[in-house]
Amino acid sequence: MTKKIIWGIVIVVAILLIAGFLANINTPEGKTIKIGAIFPLTGKEASVGESQKNGMDLAVTEINKTGGINGQPIKVIYEDSVSETAKAVSAYQKLTRIDGATAIFTSLSGVTLGIAPIAEKDKVLNLNIGGAAATISSMGDYTFRHSALPQDESKALATFVYNNMKINEVAMLVVKTESGISASNEFRKFYEALGGKISISESYEKGATDYKTLLLKIKALKTKNIATISYAAEMGIQFKQAKELDMDVQWFTAFTAEDPQTIVSGGEAANGVIYTHYYDAHSTDLNFTQYKNSYRTAYKADPGPYSALSYDFINILASAMRQCQNPYDSTCVKNELYKIQNYSGVTGKISFDSNGDTNKGLIIKTIKNGEFVKY
Repeated sequence: MTKKIIWGIVIVVAILLIAGFLANINTPEGKTIKIGAIFPLTGKEASVGESQKNGMDLAVTEINKTGGINGQPIKVIYEDSVSETAKAVSAYQKLTRIDGATAIFTSLSGVTLGIAPIAEKDKVLNLNIGGAAATISSMGDYTFRHSALPQDESKALATFVYNNMKINEVAMLVVKTESGISASNEFRKFYEALGGKISISESYEKGATDYKTLLLKIKALKTKNIATISYAAEMGIQFKQAKELDMDVQWFTAFTAEDPQTIVSGGEAANGVIYTHYYDAHSTDLNFTQYKNSYRTAYKADPGPYSALSYDFINILASAMRQCQNPYDSTCVKNELYKIQNYSGVTGKISFDSNGDTNKGLIIKTIKNGEFVKY
């Protein structure tokens, strides 16, 4: 074979490879808009991450079936935070530097707060779902939160306990996290302003499994009411251990109670807890009913509050992206998010304030016979 023939073959192969590459980048996959999501997909908060992922996947399927973002499909690239800020920051670097995402959904306050300064510098959208730390509100223009505000929840719970239940003294159990500390401080502020008294406040490390020493301190004071600012699995253990100690108390808490882990870890002892929430699983709103039916079809289960939040939030992001010539232009998308007012979502009307927060109407709920229902 002569050198001319060999070079001819090389040139033809090169042309075919280049043509194949060019053809590939013009396919729908080549134009896919990549969005990041850093959720706790394993570990103690895995049920939260799984629920958020389910709601998001359902929304993505619907968005892409109806044309995506101006004809371009979207794809969510998931990374597992394992509820750890350091792992989340590494995931953020991968999603932005390698995958090219300029919008990233985050879950858990510590994760969102850890990423926020970097995202603000990079002009990357940091979109929190369900975070309860008050400081999320002040983390910059590129950080948004879709959830009930912690100060609103604390005020609603304190008001209900003092005014409706006529209870003027409670004990507190508080998880040592940013969200736990800020929520407990807000509850104390509102409750004491009404005239209530905190008889004792005990804190513990996240993930603790033995609360008997703390509960015995409360029992010794003969306090009959406890407000726990905790994650679902933790509070369930608290309910069970209090029952084992023959403590006859009324428990109060926030929206974190509405998680299957509360009932898994607490069993029958979880019945009767009173908590605040924005989510009504029995809503007859048309948007919610359609969403619930679609979720049941997809997952053979009822949706929960975290899946509803994520379903709404990615739909809102898609709506904002459609208003920008370049969906990766995070500054344009950010500006469009601030314009969102009275968006009709499955979690009600949604508007962003100047801090990038949403406000939710709150209801009082309880666990009855192992189900989450209105009080």
